Amino acid sequence: MNRAKPILEYGLILVLCLFAFHLIIGFDKLNPTYTRWLLIQGSDYSYHYLAWEYFRDTPWSWPLGRIDGYCYPMPNSIIYTDSIPLFAFFFKLFRSWLPNDFQYIGLWHAACYVLNAFFAFKISEKSGFNNWIKWLGSFFFILPVVLIARFGHAALCGQFTILWALYIFLNRNQWSVSWYKTQLFVLFGISCLIHPYLVFMILGLCTMDLYQLKYESRINWSNFLLTLLGMLAEGFLIWYICGAFMFKGNLSEGLGEFSANLNTFINRWDVGRLGPKFEYYLPGQGEGIGYLGLGFILLLLFVLIYYFVQQKKKASPNNVPGTWNWYGIACTLFFLFALSPKWTLGHYLIIDWRYNDYISRTFRGTGRFIWPLFYFIIYWTLRKLNDLDFTNNWKIGLLIGALFLQAMDLAPILKRRPYIDHPPENLPWEQQMRTVISLGDKFIVYPPYTGTISNFMDYIYMVDMGQHAHKPITTGYGARFPWEVGHRFRDSLEKFSDYFTQNPHDVLCTNSDSINIHLQLIKTIGGRSYVFDHYRYYLPPPLCDRPELNNLDSNSYIISLHQQSVLLKDYLELNKANTVYGVFQQEGTFKLKPTTKEYLKSIGCKLDSISFGGSYAFTIEHGKISKQSFSNTTAVRDSSLNEYSKNRNFIMLYSGGNVAHENTSSIKINNLEFSMNRRGINMVVVDQEGKVLDVVNYDSYVSDEVVTHRW
Repeated sequence: MNRAKPILEYGLILVLCLFAFHLIIGFDKLNPTYTRWLLIQGSDYSYHYLAWEYFRDTPWSWPLGRIDGYCYPMPNSIIYTDSIPLFAFFFKLFRSWLPNDFQYIGLWHAACYVLNAFFAFKISEKSGFNNWIKWLGSFFFILPVVLIARFGHAALCGQFTILWALYIFLNRNQWSVSWYKTQLFVLFGISCLIHPYLVFMILGLCTMDLYQLKYESRINWSNFLLTLLGMLAEGFLIWYICGAFMFKGNLSEGLGEFSANLNTFINRWDVGRLGPKFEYYLPGQGEGIGYLGLGFILLLLFVLIYYFVQQKKKASPNNVPGTWNWYGIACTLFFLFALSPKWTLGHYLIIDWRYNDYISRTFRGTGRFIWPLFYFIIYWTLRKLNDLDFTNNWKIGLLIGALFLQAMDLAPILKRRPYIDHPPENLPWEQQMRTVISLGDKFIVYPPYTGTISNFMDYIYMVDMGQHAHKPITTGYGARFPWEVGHRFRDSLEKFSDYFTQNPHDVLCTNSDSINIHLQLIKTIGGRSYVFDHYRYYLPPPLCDRPELNNLDSNSYIISLHQQSVLLKDYLELNKANTVYGVFQQEGTFKLKPTTKEYLKSIGCKLDSISFGGSYAFTIEHGKISKQSFSNTTAVRDSSLNEYSKNRNFIMLYSGGNVAHENTSSIKINNLEFSMNRRGINMVVVDQEGKVLDVVNYDSYVSDEVVTHRW
């Protein structure tokens, strides 16, 4: 029975953590070939995964963590892309056998929940609990807000390292000094292969773990200093291998914006529904979210009140005078750093230290440093609960009640499926773009190093396609880059003709608004330009005779030939004598120039009443708006019967803005569809006889300068 008991306990731990993993992430993310959930615009997951793709393709070289081809020509390191080097190095060993679509982030999340549950169970044991009580206590560690709220940043979910450091501290009297220090070295080494924020948290905690031995006279000063220097040397060596010192990167800006608030442990934010809710000083303080949950807050208050009442009744405290818990002190110091440099309470600024040194600028997300104290508070509360003069049944009842309140309170974050379950966007013409990209030596995205080419953070799709074609690409994302290299390359692109004369086998990608760049290249050195939805590709002359181009839709080339740089204002002026039917699709006002807006308002457009993503349908006759319909919540539909000199046209207009979640449009004349059904402003021009003269689109999310003609 004694041998079976640990197996049963660890089996239950596995069930608990897998339940937590499925609740927050979902079992389907464990499929290593399922990668589309990582390609979500604006998600940190995206660049973690994309950098891994290029890291896998980079031949083994020194330093081992070097990444080439990602944000070409700048090199990078796996440590600066939050791609979890611990797993990246391991799986790269098997890159020859891995499918091209392979991700380990789902597996990493599962491992984090398993290890959090394991150390939670062990710490509950060390709190003095047994049987049911240690199981109930473990739940507070398994689904904490600080872990659940990090689901979008995989590496920062490695918070089991903090619990590991606490577990080491709690075993200082049971382990030999040599085994204790071995655990510290292993823990610190693993943290160096996860994320820099965790490295410095663990370094501080391990230092205090070690100092506690010195404080309790189990080691001397020289032993303490030599061990600490050994850990620092270990971390330096690991980071050197990872490539952390390949270049001097930029420091982070925004210090203070991502700090913690003094009320963070009791402020439910948007993750709880029963606890107190307070204002915060800056929106970025969500990085320092550390809500303990109403159930646990009440348990903590009960323990504190009862504990101090007990202490007052005792003639002398049981604790030995002068003893200090240096691990708890380290957690408190981290909390003070998390508040910095602006100490705030609610929306009030209490103190502004106004410092901006190297360390603090390196860690602009100081709010994350509340995590050690968050976990220590849970441990301390459970430990003091165990010390209270209550029977086990009372303690079990208190824990069950606290957990019930906790579940009720944290239901919003427990039930909320994160954006990773939103279906990723499927780019129109994606296969066509992949064909064009495969023809080049390099994939030049212009402007280089931008996150948004035509749609918000759409660089992820370009990087994914570039990696599948095994081509270096001039975009991407990371915490650090050697920007002097990138700036020199960006400057070399300013003379496009010179660049593509010297690099005649590279492919250029811009947004569809950049027609002048393509026209200039075609005029000076030749080549061909293709338009695929909101993206324009240029192929230099040596690539234009490739047989693969025969498989492309000819319209992508024909549309490019008929595109012009014509301001929307000028286009409408040219068609004053005609009737213009127009509808917005997805978004129609974002990049309208002030002169264009003034012109539209002068002809009767209620532009100021249309919000971002609003639906709008209009008719212009004799240079003035004759009819218009708009909505900032739903799609709009309009119909009319118009008499012309030779035709009688029935018109049906339909506009689906982004607010309507439809992103579609329709302009039907006598039941024939004429809308190009593209983002922006779709228009049909009809002459005085009722004959269709032109069908056009302005992608006004990008610009109001370039018109796309259907014919």
